[in-house]
Amino acid sequence: MIPGPTAALTAFVASGFPAPFTFWGFLPRSGKERRAALIAVAESTHTGIIYEAPHHFKKTLADLVATDNGARTVMLGREMTKQYEEFWRGSLSQLAEVDREWRGEIVLVIGPKAPEPIFVPEWGDLRLRVLELVAQGMPQKEAIRRIASEFSLSKRELYHFVVSHEH
Repeated sequence: MIPGPTAALTAFVASGFPAPFTFWGFLPRSGKERRAALIAVAESTHTGIIYEAPHHFKKTLADLVATDNGARTVMLGREMTKQYEEFWRGSLSQLAEVDREWRGEIVLVIGPKAPEPIFVPEWGDLRLRVLELVAQGMPQKEAIRRIASEFSLSKRELYHFVVSHEH
């Protein structure tokens, strides 16, 4: 058994998910407040910790899957620090498909939402964008600075690529 001061901290440590975390506690049972809480959980880039009663757990899982794509990794901790301590890990969708009656104190730890992938064009495309700006009358140095800034790239690297491929 893993000892801990609170179920939330014990579950968080056992999950291995990164800090920071947001402790949501028990979600509202219904209405606008519940929908708002479910959306906030789905959009959070932090690890999330939710408490749930066993008789509400299936509904909460279904609601979480409906507001998220269900692909987020979760860790369920049940009866932590007690004789029948149990941990389950997988995707939110997989957990929702588990066919069993959950009993005891349940803590659901939801892994953080992955950041949106940043699209970075190929270097050749970046060079063409610089050349387009230069053709429109912008100085080359300014065009390189603008494109490098737009894609969080090194101005020096972009400059060297543009200059080395001028022929």
